[in-house]
Amino acid sequence: MNPDSKPTEARWQRIKTISRLSRWTVIGFLVFAVWLLLGLLFSSITTWSRTGATPGTTVFDWGYFCSSLAALIYHLVLCCWYWKLAQLFRLYERGSIFTSETIRCIKTLGLLCLMGWALMSATHFLSSGLPRFTPPALPQDALVTVTTQVYRLGFFSFDFGTGIDFGVLLGGLIVVLAAWIMDEGRKLQEEQALTV
Repeated sequence: MNPDSKPTEARWQRIKTISRLSRWTVIGFLVFAVWLLLGLLFSSITTWSRTGATPGTTVFDWGYFCSSLAALIYHLVLCCWYWKLAQLFRLYERGSIFTSETIRCIKTLGLLCLMGWALMSATHFLSSGLPRFTPPALPQDALVTVTTQVYRLGFFSFDFGTGIDFGVLLGGLIVVLAAWIMDEGRKLQEEQALTV
């Protein structure tokens, strides 16, 4: 019996246990995200037609429709991200650490993160950048707009005064880059194993 087999088996068991716990935690977040998505879908559908200026009429608000649709798609992408993260921990639980399937899963997580950032940015611009309906009773000179520049920098969180967090973009790019490096390293190891 190899004396190193017991520590190795104990490590694999720790990886499997932590991966299983992480997978179930992520599935809990996924269920919560789906619940939020369904609530957002219901509230968006019921408020897409807004009350018009004349009592008893309704007006379709295209700006609100576009921003809520982008928010819905963002939450759908978030649900896909949680699902893919649960799949990644399932692969780890099975012992697939540096396989092409695992690396593809990590790359997909990074791409979903980038897609989520783009949708979050679109939601921000659609909700704040579109011209809003101004009641005719208010004169235009009575409206005052105050703009302040706010720059934030934190752990994967930075903003250049636009109200958009570029940290998610950076995080997604880092995940995609790390997956690419892992995939290239895996290919190099396979080539070296064939040449020996």
